[in-house]
Amino acid sequence: MKSKGFTSSLRFKVMAFILLGGLVQCAVIMFVTYRYFNVTLVEALQEQGLIVAESIEEQAAALMIEEDPVGLTKIVENYRHQKSNEYIIIVDADYNIVTDTYGGAVPAVLKLNEVYENYDLASRERYELAEIEIAGQAVYDIRMPIKEGFLGFVRVGLKKSYVSSRVNEAVLYIGLIIVAGMLLASVIALWVITSQVARPIDQLITAAKEISLG
Repeated sequence: MKSKGFTSSLRFKVMAFILLGGLVQCAVIMFVTYRYFNVTLVEALQEQGLIVAESIEEQAAALMIEEDPVGLTKIVENYRHQKSNEYIIIVDADYNIVTDTYGGAVPAVLKLNEVYENYDLASRERYELAEIEIAGQAVYDIRMPIKEGFLGFVRVGLKKSYVSSRVNEAVLYIGLIIVAGMLLASVIALWVITSQVARPIDQLITAAKEISLG
């Protein structure tokens, strides 16, 4: 009975140690994964938005000179259905909205001229990036001048929640894989303990009893 009790205690302690170590490792991996994916996807999202803004800026320049709002609207429509985009706005040199993806119902925060007036064109930066809030939702706002601001500006809003949802999905999948790995490792550890450790100990204890009994 003592042999079985000792063996069971050993199994329990080793299994508890494995599970505790696995949980700690899982927590560390999940934290690092979350941070890595969050930073990486935010950078990727902003890069994607920048590519969209640059493409629109290049196409819009000639149409702004020609004063072709229909053509500008068509350009914007080509990008409006991307899931990561919250809005696209084009304004002229006087900061009047020429076209947008809101159908004319542009939120007041996006109508403020200060954004364009305070743009440091002398720095020759291709764009400015800021995080703003639209209807309670965080948005990465990319502002890019058209022909150094002489023809107007392009603004592309990117949903911050788009990154959060993708990060959560990635962490969930990785978490499931880690949990499955932990369960498999626990089963293997139990088998090793039973066959390679516990059984020889049982045999030694039994042999010791036999010797003590003469």
